[in-house]
Parts: sequence; structure tokens; C-alpha cells
Amino acid sequence: GIADFNNGRDDDGVILKIGLHQGACIAVTSDERLDYFGSMVNRAARLQGENRGGNVVLSTEMIESAGPNDQIEGARNFELVQDTGRLRGFDNPITYWRMTKRAGKA
Repeated sequence: GIADFNNGRDDDGVILKIGLHQGACIAVTSDERLDYFGSMVNRAARLQGENRGGNVVLSTEMIESAGPNDQIEGARNFELVQDTGRLRGFDNPITYWRMTKRAGKA
């Protein structure tokens, strides 16, 4: 849908950047609004910052919890590329995965 929205625009349109991580965090309800805190939330946010747009950046923990690639519906239309980088607020380099659509796949 985003590609359709961006089609024919004179500006850059909408660029969606997603970073996914999983783990324990603190959930707090304040003013009837649920919010999450902790290093796991920070890591997901930093992974989102590694996104170039048009792909999804996933932590190794997310990949491992999903199981084999071929069991994820539609995975054959995507490729996973491993990357490593230093994320702000974390001491050690972190390995993560970039999921991008394979060329020629709808």
C-alpha cells in the first residue's frame, strides 16, 4: 500500500522503517495508556534506526524465535542479510538481519 501511495509523487513519499526485537521489558499504564520501557525497547528503536527504508531490520532473537525461514509464510519472497553494527547505548556490536523483498517478487 505504501508503494501505491508513493507512486508518482514528486517528493520522497512515505518511508516506512521497522525494527523488531523481543525480550522482557517493563509495561506501565499511565493515564489509561500502555507504554513499554527497558533495554529491549531501546534495542528495537535502535534497530529501527539501522533501517534504510523498504526493508525490516530484525534482531537475532527475533530470527531464532521465528524458526526456519521456510516456515514463515511468504518468506520465499524475501531474503535475509546479516549485518553487524554498533547501536547507540549498547557497548558491544550487535548482529542483526535485514529482510528485503527479492527482486522481481510482488
